Amino acid sequence: MNTVKERLCFSERIKIILKALRVSIKTKSKVSILISLVGFLMAFVPVISSNVLKQFTNEIQEISINHSKSISDVFATFTVLTSLFIIQTIFNFLFNYIQEVDRIRTDKYIHETVLRCTCDVKYIENYDDFKEKIYFVNTYAGYKVAESMQMIIIWIQNMITFISIFYVLVNVNIWIVIILLVTCIPSVILSYRQKYETYRQDIKWMKEGAMVIHYFFICVAERTMLEI
Repeated sequence: MNTVKERLCFSERIKIILKALRVSIKTKSKVSILISLVGFLMAFVPVISSNVLKQFTNEIQEISINHSKSISDVFATFTVLTSLFIIQTIFNFLFNYIQEVDRIRTDKYIHETVLRCTCDVKYIENYDDFKEKIYFVNTYAGYKVAESMQMIIIWIQNMITFISIFYVLVNVNIWIVIILLVTCIPSVILSYRQKYETYRQDIKWMKEGAMVIHYFFICVAERTMLEI
């Protein structure tokens, strides 16, 4: 038995990501959609906060050296910086809560879909790896799939943050960006390989473990003993 399916091509991955994004949006509540939209705006907060912090630091230096800034100006900048921090903290709390709720809703949606498919199925035995697929969804793997679907929107928001920070660093010094990207490549490759191996082992257990349990109950269950 092959332990894992051949890797998908790029177009197939894009189709899966788009389908997962549709399911993710479909299972979200109105409040969750609103917070997700606000999240795209909050993706710019780290860059805004860094600029305000830069301004605050410069004003402190001007007060201590040249006395060219008033205390009220520095206090106003500090108030803006503190407000950004508080807003981001509150949003992170709400976003983490809504993310967990969405994950549960997506997991419920997946189980309901599988239940409808199971009720409509016309065969009993393991045709087209039916048992493995049901076992995959009904275990922890189903919850992880739901989590991955919800993570797609977070990936998009993180990309916005990355691009905005990239733009700021390029204006400072492009070599900083090059060094950061080059030093991150090994960790990205190792992380990808580790995740892929974990996924491959999970798929192996899903296929072999599910059928071992299935055939065990066929052999020892009371309802099947007379047939055997």
